[in-house]
Amino acid sequence: MRNSRKITAVILAVVTIFSIMAFSVNASADYTDVKNKPAIIRSSVDVRKEATTKSDKVMHLNEYAFVKILDYVTKDSVTWYNISANGKTGYIPKTAADVIFDIGMSTATVNVRKLPSTLLGERVTGVKEFDGFYIHEKVSNAEGDWYRITVRTNILITVYLSGYIKAEYVELMKLPASGEYNAKYNESVKLNITARNVPKNIVMTVDKTTIPSTGKYEFTNAVDLGQMKESREISVAFTDSAGNVMGNSVVKINVDSSFIAKISAFFSFLFSGFKWGSKTIDVK
Repeated sequence: MRNSRKITAVILAVVTIFSIMAFSVNASADYTDVKNKPAIIRSSVDVRKEATTKSDKVMHLNEYAFVKILDYVTKDSVTWYNISANGKTGYIPKTAADVIFDIGMSTATVNVRKLPSTLLGERVTGVKEFDGFYIHEKVSNAEGDWYRITVRTNILITVYLSGYIKAEYVELMKLPASGEYNAKYNESVKLNITARNVPKNIVMTVDKTTIPSTGKYEFTNAVDLGQMKESREISVAFTDSAGNVMGNSVVKINVDSSFIAKISAFFSFLFSGFKWGSKTIDVK
């Protein structure tokens, strides 16, 4: 009897030590800037006009609604998010929403767990290779690096499930970087934007036009004789299957339309046999 008690005590001690090691979690500093990030409501909440529960209610948001974080403020030791949703703005407690910092894609069929541990974390759901999900946080413990995520499933009804997934099975989606490119007045610009790391339940759009998960989008700035070409901004975004924008970048093409540029373009047009020039820009 005494031996069995000793064995039980040893087992409990080992489990306790392991638990402490497993949950000595360190959060990543990369996931701290919340401004202009999308977020998903964790539990239904009233949106207030000011950052206090005594303020007037602007609207009510249900669980899993999507919002945009505009800013944050801390009052009386409580942090509030200033959010935008349904054409309105207001404040909600920080604890009511999970900020979406990244979009991830699973590189294998793997379990999503309630806790960041393969032994102590109960299975919440599973994701298959190329499934996409929202990333809220990156943590590290004795078992390695983990991402806290939300998975959107659509079997009979739409269900959102949250949990942890090992970082080694996650590939982060990357939008083409925002940037500016220059073009001449007499150039027709072809813009190639390559879609990268796009999972099957996320789409990439260019000026709201969906492009394939592989391949390139070609934007042609058509030129007609006498047409005044202007600079243009082109929006590139990741959108989920519900139409929520998960991230965006802006590509700007600056066209020199000064008087000197126009005169130069005119003579180039004449000496080229009445042909416009062309320029191809690869955005990465």
